[in-house]
Amino acid sequence: MKTHGRYNNCINKKYIFLIRNNSTKNQSSETHMNDGTRIKALENGLKILMAIPSGKGISITALSHQVDMTKSAICKILSTFRDYGFVSQDGVTKEYTLGPTLIAKGFQALNQLDIRALAKPELRRLTERYNENSMLMIEQNEQVVIIELCEADVPIKLTMRLGQCHPFYRGAAPKVLLAFQPEERIQSVVARIVFEPPLTDNTIHDKDVLLQRLAQIRRDGYCISEGEIDVLTLAVAVPILDAQSKIVASMAVSGPKSRVDRQNMRAMIEDLKDSARRVSQRLGA
Repeated sequence: MKTHGRYNNCINKKYIFLIRNNSTKNQSSETHMNDGTRIKALENGLKILMAIPSGKGISITALSHQVDMTKSAICKILSTFRDYGFVSQDGVTKEYTLGPTLIAKGFQALNQLDIRALAKPELRRLTERYNENSMLMIEQNEQVVIIELCEADVPIKLTMRLGQCHPFYRGAAPKVLLAFQPEERIQSVVARIVFEPPLTDNTIHDKDVLLQRLAQIRRDGYCISEGEIDVLTLAVAVPILDAQSKIVASMAVSGPKSRVDRQNMRAMIEDLKDSARRVSQRLGA
């Protein structure tokens, strides 16, 4: 879907960049190591991995020139890497490319990034600009929980707290977290929903209406919620994606309807999209 994007990055290139970038950062600390702390065979293997280009194959002869090792030594190392999925070999050209294990490990490393720490500067920026509450929410056991919150310094605001939970069908951020799930998961979750008594006349309490609303959110790339939790409040939310373009969180801004006019809301939506895009990119999307 174009509206919530894959942010146009090449997976292989990103992970090789991460590996090479980390390698460069570690060089200064390695200079303090003596030879007794290094394993030569492992170091040779890593040199070979670093020499394999992203997006195309390389021959053993070319690798031999690049890393200054014999072809026989390179063959042994590549054979081991191939067995573990770190490299793949083309059956026709016999050239080597980076393997699926490297991609999987890259995803694991990216998933260790603290999304709260990545999102907090963006939440602070949004709150400072609009003087309204901003928050980060994730799914937990088919509930949606606030994991980061930046409160506005104004006398009238919607009361929120870290750890506060909401059902998928109530509010902007919860619906965004459900709307960008795979269709099969959406149908499964909606089928299990047991609606609580509505908080306001605007709170969704019908499954068909909810499915229609989720489809609209997917088309728009954002959600606007008016008076679903409190009749006087409004919220706007957008998705945050990970390196596999899966939704991992939603980012939202909320405040009294009296302070958010339609022109201001359009700017708020675009700012939210920009903030979510930056966080998603830091997660590898």
